[in-house]
Amino acid sequence: MNLEQPSGNARGVRVAAVIPSYKVRRHVLQVISMIGAEVWRIYVVDDCCPEKSGHFVKENVTDPRVVVLQHEVNQGVGGRS
Repeated sequence: MNLEQPSGNARGVRVAAVIPSYKVRRHVLQVISMIGAEVWRIYVVDDCCPEKSGHFVKENVTDPRVVVLQHEVNQGVGGRS
């Protein structure tokens, strides 16, 4: 993961988006494609989704801003690694 990509706006501010991807496989690619250039990093969090959405995103997205985080066990809302 290269965290040295775009430095942000004129003030050096970086914006990241976090997308929970549990049972949203049919929508997640469209959501990612709609995120504008003002977003520096896109984190897709797969909380042990039975649809394997994290793997699906890795296989189908070429946007270098996307980082997929995958949990081995479902942690639910507010879960920690």
